Amino acid sequence: MKRREGKIPIPLLISITLVTILLMFFELNSKHRVKAEFFEEKIAAAELTQRCFDEIKQASDNLNIPIDRINDPIYYEYKYSVTQAVISLVILVLIIFVVLRFDIEHYFMKKKK
Repeated sequence: MKRREGKIPIPLLISITLVTILLMFFELNSKHRVKAEFFEEKIAAAELTQRCFDEIKQASDNLNIPIDRINDPIYYEYKYSVTQAVISLVILVLIIFVVLRFDIEHYFMKKKK
């Protein structure tokens, strides 16, 4: 087999590029949605879960049972300690002050040679 010598013709490069872009376009547009495995079972489970939550909410409202928002995983929320935040802020300000103080002394108090 003889190897090609010289440049590849521009029309050939353009046609290869156009065919590649066209094939890519067809490939990207040929995809379609397929229901996932056990799709119907997942939908049924989600609907059953929603009905259960509605029943629990209705029963707790009828019996005047308060929902524990701290231990109930549905109503779990994060609370941050204000004291810890203030202490962390003070430590951070002290560190910044010390770093700036030594940095300023280093640059402005240099001995001239």
